[in-house]
Amino acid sequence: MRKIFFATAFALLSASYSFRWGSNREAWGAVSNPFKWEYETKPFVYRALVPTVSDIFNISVEYIVLIFCVGLGLVMLGLRDKYWGKSLRNDIALVLAFSLVISSVEYYKKIYDIPTAFFFTLLIYLWSEKKYLISMPVFLLSSLNRETTAILIPVFLILHRDIFTTFSYSVSWGFARFVTTTAYADNAGNSIYIRPLENAMNYFENPDGLLILITVATAILMMFFSNKTKLSGYVMLLFPVLLGMHIVSGAPFEIRVFAEIMPILFMGAFLKGGVSEKIKEEVEKVSPMQGYKENLVSR
Repeated sequence: MRKIFFATAFALLSASYSFRWGSNREAWGAVSNPFKWEYETKPFVYRALVPTVSDIFNISVEYIVLIFCVGLGLVMLGLRDKYWGKSLRNDIALVLAFSLVISSVEYYKKIYDIPTAFFFTLLIYLWSEKKYLISMPVFLLSSLNRETTAILIPVFLILHRDIFTTFSYSVSWGFARFVTTTAYADNAGNSIYIRPLENAMNYFENPDGLLILITVATAILMMFFSNKTKLSGYVMLLFPVLLGMHIVSGAPFEIRVFAEIMPILFMGAFLKGGVSEKIKEEVEKVSPMQGYKENLVSR
């Protein structure tokens, strides 16, 4: 019942975001041939999962994005229960964190941003549960959605030290790149923008970009020093890489470039650490036996 309530809340919050795009799929690059997505202009950066699904199943893009929005909210709910525990304060903080994630990417209307946040957050959740096998197809879909999934490979190796699984992820990512680059062999795209100096100057010319960067950095500090969990390691490893990519080829005012870490980042900044449900269950299992032993000793 609780999940139904939150799913409804997430859907209502997401509806105004996804349905503002309209139902014209061609405006977002989904054409008659799902592998001819000519909207993307950068080589080997073919983020065609959503338009491909839209074209194959004849589903409007906004409905697909809405599904990803709700899915993201439910994954965040699962992480909340595991690492922060249930409370009214955390319920409100969770909805706030979810709303911030959605609003942070709403302005740019890139159809791969919400799926990116969903896949990264889901993968981290599955890894925290040690469900590596289930994470394999999720990793493949994430790679088809956005090539930045590759940065999760060394992060996984550092935090989990599982060489075989890391190798499997590498093969999965390579397969996804092979499929997309082969399908797009006749549409190489334009050159990637490399503009670190221009971006550095834009921070001075565009105060909004600097404010966004300071906001993200502040949220990281809040998460690391006042609300540290096992999830903090993922954020601390991913943030420098994303920041470097952001400065070299991004735009200072685009906070969406941090979509990969925003759900966990905002949760870590706003949720208050407490006893999770799993810990409570373990305590309840141990306590009766502990009390029994204490009674024997007293006798």
